Amino acid sequence: MKTDKLQANKTSKLLAGGLNRHYRQRILLTIAAIGLAVSCIYAVTIWLVYDNLLSSLTDCIYALAFAWSFVWIRQGRYTLSTYWLIAWAGIQITIGSIFFVGSATGFHLYLLVLPVMIYLLLSKEPLWAKRTVMVIGVLAFIASHTLSVETYQAPISAGVAQTIFIINVLIVFGVIFYAVKFFADEIENAFREQEKLVQTDSLTGLFNERYISQHASKLLSQCDRYGHPLSLMCLNIDHFSTLHAAHGEGVAQQAVKHVATLLANDVRDADILARTEDAHFVLLLPETTLEEARQTAIRLGSVIEASPLPIGEQQLKLTLSTGVSYCESNSMLSMEYLIECADMALQQAQLEGGDCVRQQLA
Repeated sequence: MKTDKLQANKTSKLLAGGLNRHYRQRILLTIAAIGLAVSCIYAVTIWLVYDNLLSSLTDCIYALAFAWSFVWIRQGRYTLSTYWLIAWAGIQITIGSIFFVGSATGFHLYLLVLPVMIYLLLSKEPLWAKRTVMVIGVLAFIASHTLSVETYQAPISAGVAQTIFIINVLIVFGVIFYAVKFFADEIENAFREQEKLVQTDSLTGLFNERYISQHASKLLSQCDRYGHPLSLMCLNIDHFSTLHAAHGEGVAQQAVKHVATLLANDVRDADILARTEDAHFVLLLPETTLEEARQTAIRLGSVIEASPLPIGEQQLKLTLSTGVSYCESNSMLSMEYLIECADMALQQAQLEGGDCVRQQLA
């Protein structure tokens, strides 16, 4: 169990790191694309409609700044990209609102996205850095909303300003909604993936002992309640320690994966197959009587024996010892006891030389 906990912690850290890179890249690319698109649109509009070359060139500079952020994002320099985008967006919004179009257009509302960017993209930065960015953002918002000049560089009518304001509000709310939803979806997906990894054996991809303890007992309770038969197998690769000593860790792991694949391909979809130790497997067979389980165990043993493991030019023959236990209807047994009975039958099979099936009624 200690090994499982260490593996779970390691998996959690790796998964969190991958998730963090993934959603940061997506969000940064989205913000950069919006900034680039808006800057290009307004550069063309101001040039063609207002014939203001200076304002148009200013928006072109902003567009180039947003375009450059794509290079850093692709390089994985997410923190630098975040500061870069915040800085240029803040400059563009503040200068544009004060000198070019005024606060009535609602461009300063884009600064409301700043807390979301800090929370999602700068969460690992020092507290003083995040507070500094927030303070500068608040000051930029106040300045953009309150300061103005008598004659704007790109004067527009009240009706046009109102239309632009509505468009900007929709974009801001859309960005915030997208960021929050994307973050929530990623967290949910990560939780499901991590739960799957924690309950899965890393070598074989089969379920592990944790899955058996958490889910198999529910199956046993259902069998007890409705009077359905339930059988359980404990399977072990014969002479595994000798195999390990003779061929090494690599071949031993190949043998485990080989047997796991053969077993998984042969069992029913309703059966639950798990690897609980080095060469030890547990197989739960719902709706299966003791005799049916015994016949299944014999068949599985034949499949393993007929499929040797290729090691270079050699063929390594593998066999299984199997212990079978069976739960009578409404017996109210625990899963631990059912596994214990199967293990006792497995030990008997191993004492008799292996490559055989022994059974015990729980």
